[in-house]
Formats: sequence, C-alpha cells, structure tokens
Amino acid sequence: MNAIQESNIIDSPGLYEANHQLILGLIGAQAHSAGELSNLIVKTSAGGVAIRIGDVATVQPATMPVYTAVRANGKPAVLLNITRQPSGNTVAVANGVAAEVAQLQSKLPAGVHLEPFYDQSELVRESILSVRDAILIGLVLACIILYLFLHDWTSSLVAGLVIPVTVAVTILFLRITGQSFNLMTLGGLAAAIGLVIDDAIVVVENIAVHREAGESRIGSVRKAIHEISRPLFFSTITPVIVFLPLVSVTQVTGSFFRALAVTMTVALLTSLLLALTFTPALSLRLEKKVHPETATPEGAGEEEKRRGFLAGIRQRGGNAFGRLLHYHERALEWSFERPLALIAGLCCSHHRRLLQFSGPRL
Repeated sequence: MNAIQESNIIDSPGLYEANHQLILGLIGAQAHSAGELSNLIVKTSAGGVAIRIGDVATVQPATMPVYTAVRANGKPAVLLNITRQPSGNTVAVANGVAAEVAQLQSKLPAGVHLEPFYDQSELVRESILSVRDAILIGLVLACIILYLFLHDWTSSLVAGLVIPVTVAVTILFLRITGQSFNLMTLGGLAAAIGLVIDDAIVVVENIAVHREAGESRIGSVRKAIHEISRPLFFSTITPVIVFLPLVSVTQVTGSFFRALAVTMTVALLTSLLLALTFTPALSLRLEKKVHPETATPEGAGEEEKRRGFLAGIRQRGGNAFGRLLHYHERALEWSFERPLALIAGLCCSHHRRLLQFSGPRL
C-alpha cells in the first residue's frame, strides 16, 4: 500500500515565471485506468528487476463498497449538518436556517425536499418553558404560603411582585453584558428564585408584625427596615460570596459555571436592592390603613363569622406554632447553658455522617 501511495501522486517541481507571474508547476503520476495501475512498480528485486502490481495481483474495475448510507422515509437522502459558532445562539441559528429552507423549497427540482431531521433548538425552547413554569409555580406557591402565615393577600402580592421585577432586571443585565440564554443562565435564574423571595418575605413579615402591633403605615415600614436592613444585607451577601469565585474559573468548566455565578449574583443583589426600596414602598402604597388583625371588636367579630371554618383552623395552627416556638426556646436555652455538650454532640454527628459517606472500601 505504501508503494502505491508513493507512486500514485501529484507533486510540484517548483515555480516558474511567465509574463511577470509566478506559476506553480504540477506533475501528475496518477493512474487513470486499470492497466496503468497494474504497471505501477511496488518493489525492485536484488537483481534490479521491477516488480509491478500486475505481477502479484489482479487489477480490474469494481464497485467501491458503501459502508454508510443515509435514507429518509425509505428513500436515499443527503444529511446536511449545520453547526453554530461558539459565540452563536442556537435558537437564532435554527430560526435562520428555517427561513432559508423555506426560501429554497420553491427553487428545488421536482422530487427534492428539505426537511429537518434533528433540531437542537427544541431542547433549548423546552428548557426555557420549563424554567418559566418553575418560576410561575414557585411564585404562586410562595404567595400561598405567605398568605397562610400572614392571612393577608396584600402582603402576599407585595412579596410576589418582587420575583418578576428581579427576573426582568437580571435578564436586562445579561443582555447588556452579552450573556446568552443557555441552560446554565436559565438554571441559575430558576435556582435564585427561592433566594430572591426570601428577602421580600422577611421585609413584608416584619412590616406586618409592626402593623399588628398598632403602628402606622409609615412607622411600621421605618421600624421594619431599621431592624432588618443589616442582617438582610449580610444574609444576602453570604451566598453571593459563595458563587462569586466561580467567575474566575477558566477553560471549559469556567464557561459553564461563570454564567451560573453571574446570573445568581445579579439576581441576589437585585433582590436585596428591591427588598430595601421597592418592597417597603409597595407595602406603604398597598397596605390598608387598618390592618385586619387590629380592627375593631365589631369588625373582628364580623370577619370571624365570615371566615368561619378557616378561622378555627388558623387559631389551632397558631396555638400549635406557639407551642413549637416554646419548645424551640427551651432547647436553645439548654444548649447555650451547656456549650460543651453542644460541641460534643455536633462532633459526634459530623463523625457519624463522615462514616456513612465513606462507607466500607473493598
């Protein structure tokens, strides 16, 4: 085979000049028929006799074997792969290809059709829809849980409006910085939803506590922000510090985790800013002048009659939650009075988890 490859070649002896031009010269030694191929010399004997292919083999025309065949709907077909550039957008490329195919359909010969076989943009579109559904479901469930604790749809609405505003600001930032919407950015956005609404819930709940204590709307907002601004800041900065080092990761791994870290960092910082500005302002605007829990006895009696069975459920839930807080307070007092026992218990628990994680090694 090496002799055939070395004999059946096209080579260049060099360049020559003609009419002020350099022309590349080519010499072809290719075989164009079975006879020429059989005359190729593959070896020279010790006596100087040339051994040709026809001396050791039979050369005749034949059909080249087909190892790969592409068929569509039972008919021969041609498979054309279109790959996006690393900086391209999968959905945009798929839409552009679909537009070009629609224009080419009318120009194709009779019997020739262009049909998509595999479209990777469908996976991206389905991921976008799943993230959208996760955001909407999380928003609805968060508002319902908040209503069950605060018994006020206004407070639930205030906390729920933080999510779409945060998502909009995060998407705007990603668009400005040139980030594309991929699985990592969408996954980071979906993962940040639970952390985003936490800030709003803390602010709304603290405002509701001051309203139930008889404070005015402006006074309850001021006291609530004054009490929780510092712990809210540090509780939000903590996960930001955790994700921020991922921005410096390089190579292929960095391209994935950098998008996740940037998305979650922007979403968390936006939620912190909204919790200290947007949420109190919206609570001040939408909260009623008299909180339902601080209404007059007559109004409270009518409200209790109207709620009926739900009022009894809330009362029993409040009593159970009060007992739970009492037991929790007693447990904390016991732990703080015996710090050595607490540390020993934590060490034992940590050691046990390590043993369960490592397990027996064979």
